[in-house]
Amino acid sequence: MEAAGSSPATAHHFSPSTMIVRIPQRKRDDCVTCVVAMALGYTYERVLTDEAGYLKQTGNGKFYEWWAEYIAHQGLQQDLRPLNEAANLQSFHGPRAVGILGLPFEHLRWRHVAAIDVVGVVDPANGFPNHMELAEYVATRQAQGGTFDRDFRVIYPRN
Repeated sequence: MEAAGSSPATAHHFSPSTMIVRIPQRKRDDCVTCVVAMALGYTYERVLTDEAGYLKQTGNGKFYEWWAEYIAHQGLQQDLRPLNEAANLQSFHGPRAVGILGLPFEHLRWRHVAAIDVVGVVDPANGFPNHMELAEYVATRQAQGGTFDRDFRVIYPRN
């Protein structure tokens, strides 16, 4: 389902050297809204409004990654890549590529996401800097009990 304001004609136009601008979380459970807005160069308010038109949970209660469909509706390409390739993000589609990292905190029964660009990781959670080097971020989150999804989502403009 396509949400209002989400046509490819209004898609974000990546600059040659995209650097994500951090959008801090406003609530405990809005990390996806923040990360999608950061990755696409949209405002928090735009994504919050647009996401209302997307299925977020299946009939059996499983959470659905609605943002994959939303990103596609914005006219952007996306691939799942092994997490061990995240440090070489620019090798996929140059400096215009950005990514979304997923990390479950099993002990808290909670999931979190963060954005990544050629500079580093951008986590919308309180207390995180504007950018953090990937290895440092992984070590920090693992020390907090987080694990990382095996793959991460790379987002880039269509050719």
